[in-house]
Amino acid sequence: MSDIARSVRALASAIETPPLSYGLEPLSPALAVLTCLLSIDGRSGEYIDQRISALQSPTPGYGLLASVRGYAELFPSPVEYFQVDLRDPGKQAHLLLPILDALIDGQRDFEGATEADRVRAWAEAARPSEWNFPAFRGLRLKGFQELRALLGANTIIPKKEHVAFVATVLGRKVDVLEALYLLERAAGRLRYNLNSIPESVWMAKDSSESSRTTVA
Repeated sequence: MSDIARSVRALASAIETPPLSYGLEPLSPALAVLTCLLSIDGRSGEYIDQRISALQSPTPGYGLLASVRGYAELFPSPVEYFQVDLRDPGKQAHLLLPILDALIDGQRDFEGATEADRVRAWAEAARPSEWNFPAFRGLRLKGFQELRALLGANTIIPKKEHVAFVATVLGRKVDVLEALYLLERAAGRLRYNLNSIPESVWMAKDSSESSRTTVA
């Protein structure tokens, strides 16, 4: 039996009531990028909402990625685009333009009626290991996974409990990237929304000695 098949069987048997097959409505691509950059510093949801409202934007709906990029480029630096609140030094601002460029280019590989459709397809197709691509490296793995989730991918922000679950199922050590890949594939086959799976499912497997790892 393949590792994916084992993961599918383990998820199906561990969950009494299948979780929703869909997640939250994804954010617009530009708003997802801005939200991700503000959240990777551990900001509260309320703070992020306030900052997103305060960010200067040419359109209230945070239009196409290219238009947001063009507007941000009007400022002397991306930092000044972020510095509309004195509480925030905009220390993640240097990541803004490279991420926008990567998404603008990446969506060209996918079909869709709108930019949001194409960027969502990119997020769903991307693998967790792509966090190490130059444009996303500053997000680290957790930030990259958050960005993918905000854009509509069926994925999770990794925790040691997720790695523990997969390690116990397979009976061997796994790293966080392999665990995420297998969980995403298994959830896709089962039509499960990973974020709807109760924490108790993961916690039940967390006692495995072989699962100890550091999640970046």
